[in-house]
Amino acid sequence: MIYRAKKDRFTLLIVVALLAAMIPGVEMIYASIVDPMSQLPESGRVPLAIGGVGTIAICALVLWGFLSASYEVAPEKLIVRFGPVRLRYQLSSITEAIATRVPLGAAWSFATSWDMVYIRFRKYDLPLAISPANKAEFLRELAERVPGLCVRGEGTQEDPKRLEL
Repeated sequence: MIYRAKKDRFTLLIVVALLAAMIPGVEMIYASIVDPMSQLPESGRVPLAIGGVGTIAICALVLWGFLSASYEVAPEKLIVRFGPVRLRYQLSSITEAIATRVPLGAAWSFATSWDMVYIRFRKYDLPLAISPANKAEFLRELAERVPGLCVRGEGTQEDPKRLEL
């Protein structure tokens, strides 16, 4: 099943900031290519235009990631989508899922909310942080697909709970 990413109010601030960050890029392109009254020397126009395009491209990629983030629990894989990024993890390599509302440390973070799930793996040093909108359903499906998964955090007991389904 595919789970959309949860979006907090702070996500709206990030979207607004990214859109605002695109404005200087547009101004740089306009000043270097379109504006006939620009005081720029010819040698400075191309680098300025490239900088403007780069600024817009980076902001657009991050914005795409925030708006399109989703997580899929497939039959044998966990698939994370974040804009152009597609990550695939074997379900059999997952050892622990921790539901939390505070960052737990360094992680590959594709979370768009403070309400997130940290996933630890056998093979990888850094955990994965994601924020499915329906966290309880996501954890339930993950526990069904990964025998012996250790689930901790909100909605679970204080001690790690071994789910044997």
